[in-house]
Amino acid sequence: MKIVIDIETIPDQREGARQSFIDQAINEFKAPSSLTKTQAAEALGLSKEEAKPYSADQLKMLWVEMRATEEGEKKGIEAWRKTALDGTKGQVFSFAITEVNSGIMFSDYSLNERKLLESFNRFLAMICSKDSAGSVLTPLFVGHNVANFDLKFLFRRFVINGIRPACLLNFAGRHGVHYFDNSIAWCGHKEYISQDNLCKALGIEGKPDDIDGSKVWDYVEAGKYEQVLKYNEDDVMKAEAIYNRLTFSDSALVESC
Repeated sequence: MKIVIDIETIPDQREGARQSFIDQAINEFKAPSSLTKTQAAEALGLSKEEAKPYSADQLKMLWVEMRATEEGEKKGIEAWRKTALDGTKGQVFSFAITEVNSGIMFSDYSLNERKLLESFNRFLAMICSKDSAGSVLTPLFVGHNVANFDLKFLFRRFVINGIRPACLLNFAGRHGVHYFDNSIAWCGHKEYISQDNLCKALGIEGKPDDIDGSKVWDYVEAGKYEQVLKYNEDDVMKAEAIYNRLTFSDSALVESC
Protein backbone atom coordinates (compact mmCIF):
# COMPACT_ATOMS: atom_id res chain seq x y z
CA MET A 1 0.00 0.00 0.00
CA LYS A 2 1.50 3.32 -1.13
CA ILE A 3 -0.06 6.50 0.27
CA VAL A 4 0.83 9.97 -0.99
CA ILE A 5 0.54 12.51 1.81
CA ASP A 6 0.96 16.22 2.39
CA ILE A 7 -0.01 18.48 5.29
CA GLU A 8 -0.33 22.23 5.72
CA THR A 9 0.64 23.66 9.07
CA ILE A 10 0.13 26.88 11.01
CA PRO A 11 1.96 28.61 13.89
CA ASP A 12 1.46 27.85 17.57
CA GLN A 13 -2.23 28.45 18.35
CA ARG A 14 -2.00 28.10 22.12
CA GLU A 15 -3.39 31.04 24.04
CA GLY A 16 -0.79 33.77 24.46
CA ALA A 17 1.80 32.03 22.27
CA ARG A 18 2.09 34.81 19.70
CA GLN A 19 2.37 37.52 22.34
CA SER A 20 5.00 35.56 24.27
CA PHE A 21 7.24 35.56 21.21
CA ILE A 22 6.72 39.31 20.80
CA ASP A 23 7.45 40.00 24.47
CA GLN A 24 10.60 37.91 24.36
CA ALA A 25 11.84 39.64 21.21
CA ILE A 26 11.22 43.08 22.70
CA ASN A 27 13.03 42.15 25.93
CA GLU A 28 15.99 40.73 24.03
CA PHE A 29 16.20 43.54 21.48
CA LYS A 30 19.66 45.09 21.36
CA ALA A 31 21.45 47.68 19.30
CA PRO A 32 23.72 46.17 16.64
CA SER A 33 27.40 46.22 17.57
CA SER A 34 28.10 48.22 14.42
CA LEU A 35 25.85 51.12 15.51
CA THR A 36 28.01 54.21 16.09
CA LYS A 37 27.31 57.17 18.32
CA THR A 38 26.78 59.35 15.27
CA GLN A 39 24.31 56.91 13.71
CA ALA A 40 22.37 56.56 16.96
CA ALA A 41 22.17 60.34 17.33
CA GLU A 42 20.95 60.77 13.77
CA ALA A 43 18.31 58.07 14.27
CA LEU A 44 17.14 59.85 17.41
CA GLY A 45 16.97 63.16 15.55
CA LEU A 46 19.72 64.76 17.64
CA SER A 47 22.16 67.30 16.29
CA LYS A 48 25.88 66.97 17.06
CA GLU A 49 25.57 69.61 19.76
CA GLU A 50 22.55 67.89 21.33
CA ALA A 51 24.34 64.52 21.28
CA LYS A 52 27.53 65.78 22.91
CA PRO A 53 26.42 65.31 26.56
CA TYR A 54 25.64 61.64 25.91
CA SER A 55 28.05 58.74 25.74
CA ALA A 56 27.83 56.23 22.89
CA ASP A 57 26.30 53.65 25.25
CA GLN A 58 23.66 56.11 26.47
CA LEU A 59 22.64 56.95 22.91
CA LYS A 60 22.47 53.26 22.05
CA MET A 61 20.17 52.70 25.03
CA LEU A 62 17.92 55.51 23.87
CA TRP A 63 17.98 54.03 20.36
CA VAL A 64 16.93 50.64 21.74
CA GLU A 65 14.07 52.21 23.71
CA MET A 66 12.87 53.96 20.57
CA ARG A 67 13.09 50.89 18.29
CA ALA A 68 12.43 47.97 20.64
CA THR A 69 8.65 47.86 20.39
CA GLU A 70 8.41 48.15 16.62
CA GLU A 71 11.43 46.01 15.72
CA GLY A 72 10.85 43.54 18.56
CA GLU A 73 7.26 42.97 17.52
CA LYS A 74 8.36 42.37 13.95
CA LYS A 75 11.02 39.84 15.00
CA GLY A 76 8.70 38.20 17.51
CA ILE A 77 5.99 37.63 14.93
CA GLU A 78 8.57 36.30 12.49
CA ALA A 79 9.82 33.81 15.10
CA TRP A 80 6.24 32.83 16.01
CA ARG A 81 5.34 32.18 12.38
CA LYS A 82 8.32 29.82 12.09
CA THR A 83 6.70 27.51 14.65
CA ALA A 84 4.54 26.33 11.75
CA LEU A 85 7.60 24.28 10.74
CA ASP A 86 8.01 22.64 14.16
CA GLY A 87 5.56 19.97 15.31
CA THR A 88 6.55 20.68 18.91
CA LYS A 89 4.68 23.99 18.74
CA GLY A 90 2.96 24.46 15.39
CA GLN A 91 -0.28 22.73 14.46
CA VAL A 92 -1.71 20.80 11.52
CA PHE A 93 -4.37 22.78 9.68
CA SER A 94 -5.11 20.44 6.77
CA PHE A 95 -4.10 17.17 5.16
CA ALA A 96 -4.56 15.46 1.82
CA ILE A 97 -3.92 11.77 1.16
CA THR A 98 -4.45 9.39 -1.72
CA GLU A 99 -3.48 5.85 -2.56
CA VAL A 100 -1.06 5.93 -5.50
CA ASN A 101 -2.95 5.88 -8.80
CA SER A 102 -6.33 5.32 -7.13
CA GLY A 103 -7.77 8.58 -8.43
CA ILE A 104 -9.45 9.15 -5.04
CA MET A 105 -8.42 12.03 -2.81
CA PHE A 106 -9.23 12.31 0.89
CA SER A 107 -8.67 15.67 2.53
CA ASP A 108 -9.90 17.81 5.39
CA TYR A 109 -9.12 20.99 7.32
CA SER A 110 -9.97 22.35 10.75
CA LEU A 111 -8.79 24.93 13.25
CA ASN A 112 -9.54 22.26 15.86
CA GLU A 113 -6.42 20.14 15.49
CA ARG A 114 -7.70 17.25 17.58
CA LYS A 115 -10.72 16.81 15.31
CA LEU A 116 -8.47 17.04 12.27
CA LEU A 117 -6.15 14.28 13.53
CA GLU A 118 -9.15 12.08 14.25
CA SER A 119 -10.38 12.76 10.71
CA PHE A 120 -6.94 11.84 9.34
CA ASN A 121 -7.07 8.57 11.25
CA ARG A 122 -10.49 7.69 9.85
CA PHE A 123 -9.45 8.26 6.25
CA LEU A 124 -6.16 6.43 6.71
CA ALA A 125 -7.90 3.41 8.24
CA MET A 126 -10.40 3.47 5.39
CA ILE A 127 -7.87 3.23 2.58
CA CYS A 128 -5.10 1.15 4.15
CA SER A 129 -4.84 -2.65 4.09
CA LYS A 130 -5.58 -4.57 7.29
CA ASP A 131 -4.18 -7.79 8.73
CA SER A 132 -6.26 -10.79 9.80
CA ALA A 133 -6.92 -9.19 13.17
CA GLY A 134 -8.27 -6.03 11.54
CA SER A 135 -5.29 -3.83 12.41
CA VAL A 136 -4.22 -1.24 9.85
CA LEU A 137 -0.96 -2.19 8.15
CA THR A 138 1.69 0.50 7.81
CA PRO A 139 1.75 1.84 4.24
CA LEU A 140 4.71 3.19 2.32
CA PHE A 141 4.21 6.94 2.70
CA VAL A 142 5.13 8.92 -0.39
CA GLY A 143 5.74 12.66 -0.54
CA HIS A 144 8.22 15.50 -0.75
CA ASN A 145 10.36 15.81 2.39
CA VAL A 146 7.75 13.40 3.74
CA ALA A 147 9.74 11.88 6.60
CA ASN A 148 11.61 14.91 7.85
CA PHE A 149 8.51 17.09 7.80
CA ASP A 150 5.06 15.55 7.26
CA LEU A 151 5.48 12.27 9.16
CA LYS A 152 7.59 13.80 11.93
CA PHE A 153 5.18 16.72 12.37
CA LEU A 154 2.15 14.40 12.44
CA PHE A 155 3.77 12.03 14.93
CA ARG A 156 4.55 14.87 17.33
CA ARG A 157 1.04 16.31 17.07
CA PHE A 158 -0.55 12.89 17.68
CA VAL A 159 1.61 12.47 20.80
CA ILE A 160 0.88 15.98 22.09
CA ASN A 161 -2.86 15.51 21.53
CA GLY A 162 -2.82 12.06 23.13
CA ILE A 163 -4.22 10.32 20.05
CA ARG A 164 -2.87 7.02 18.77
CA PRO A 165 -2.21 7.25 15.00
CA ALA A 166 -4.01 4.67 12.88
CA CYS A 167 -0.67 3.26 11.74
CA LEU A 168 3.04 3.70 12.37
CA LEU A 169 4.43 7.07 11.25
CA ASN A 170 8.02 5.94 10.80
CA PHE A 171 9.81 9.20 10.06
CA ALA A 172 13.09 7.74 11.38
CA GLY A 173 13.03 4.81 8.95
CA ARG A 174 14.72 4.30 5.59
CA HIS A 175 13.92 5.88 2.26
CA GLY A 176 12.45 3.31 -0.10
CA VAL A 177 11.62 0.96 2.77
CA HIS A 178 9.51 2.88 5.28
CA TYR A 179 8.78 5.93 3.15
CA PHE A 180 9.56 7.31 -0.30
CA ASP A 181 10.89 10.87 -0.41
CA ASN A 182 10.83 12.39 -3.90
CA SER A 183 13.65 14.79 -3.06
CA ILE A 184 15.92 12.00 -1.80
CA ALA A 185 15.10 9.87 -4.84
CA TRP A 186 16.21 12.77 -7.05
CA CYS A 187 19.10 14.26 -5.05
CA GLY A 188 20.28 11.69 -2.54
CA HIS A 189 20.59 12.47 1.17
CA LYS A 190 23.08 15.34 1.00
CA GLU A 191 21.17 17.65 -1.32
CA TYR A 192 17.61 18.94 -1.57
CA ILE A 193 15.33 20.19 -4.33
CA SER A 194 11.99 21.88 -3.80
CA GLN A 195 8.91 20.18 -5.16
CA ASP A 196 8.23 23.18 -7.39
CA ASN A 197 11.70 23.04 -8.94
CA LEU A 198 11.46 19.29 -9.43
CA CYS A 199 8.11 19.77 -11.15
CA LYS A 200 9.71 22.26 -13.51
CA ALA A 201 12.58 19.87 -14.24
CA LEU A 202 10.13 17.10 -15.12
CA GLY A 203 7.74 19.26 -17.10
CA ILE A 204 4.99 19.03 -14.48
CA GLU A 205 2.96 22.15 -13.74
CA GLY A 206 4.38 23.86 -10.65
CA LYS A 207 2.79 25.63 -7.71
CA PRO A 208 0.00 28.18 -8.21
CA ASP A 209 1.26 31.77 -8.28
CA ASP A 210 -0.94 33.07 -5.48
CA ILE A 211 -0.02 30.73 -2.61
CA ASP A 212 2.90 28.76 -1.22
CA GLY A 213 3.79 27.30 2.16
CA SER A 214 4.98 30.64 3.55
CA LYS A 215 1.55 32.18 2.89
CA VAL A 216 -0.62 29.43 4.38
CA TRP A 217 -1.09 31.25 7.69
CA ASP A 218 -2.02 34.47 5.88
CA TYR A 219 -4.75 32.59 4.01
CA VAL A 220 -5.98 30.85 7.17
CA GLU A 221 -6.00 34.13 9.10
CA ALA A 222 -8.07 35.64 6.27
CA GLY A 223 -10.54 32.76 6.46
CA LYS A 224 -9.55 31.36 3.05
CA TYR A 225 -9.70 27.77 4.28
CA GLU A 226 -10.90 26.16 1.07
CA GLN A 227 -8.07 27.73 -0.91
CA VAL A 228 -5.53 26.28 1.50
CA LEU A 229 -7.15 22.86 1.19
CA LYS A 230 -7.07 23.06 -2.63
CA TYR A 231 -3.40 24.00 -2.43
CA ASN A 232 -2.83 21.04 -0.11
CA GLU A 233 -4.59 18.68 -2.53
CA ASP A 234 -2.62 20.10 -5.44
CA ASP A 235 0.64 19.33 -3.61
CA VAL A 236 -0.41 15.70 -3.24
CA MET A 237 -1.29 15.41 -6.93
CA LYS A 238 2.09 16.91 -7.83
CA ALA A 239 3.91 14.54 -5.45
CA GLU A 240 2.08 11.58 -6.96
CA ALA A 241 2.97 12.66 -10.50
CA ILE A 242 6.63 13.06 -9.51
CA TYR A 243 6.65 9.65 -7.78
CA ASN A 244 5.31 8.00 -10.92
CA ARG A 245 8.03 9.63 -13.00
CA LEU A 246 10.79 8.70 -10.56
CA THR A 247 9.66 5.07 -10.43
CA PHE A 248 9.02 4.89 -14.18
CA SER A 249 5.41 3.90 -13.50
CA ASP A 250 3.84 6.80 -15.38
CA SER A 251 1.53 5.31 -17.98
CA ALA A 252 2.39 8.21 -20.27
CA LEU A 253 5.97 7.06 -20.53
CA VAL A 254 6.84 5.05 -23.62
CA GLU A 255 9.41 2.28 -23.36
CA SER A 256 12.23 2.45 -25.85
CA CYS A 257 14.25 -0.41 -27.28
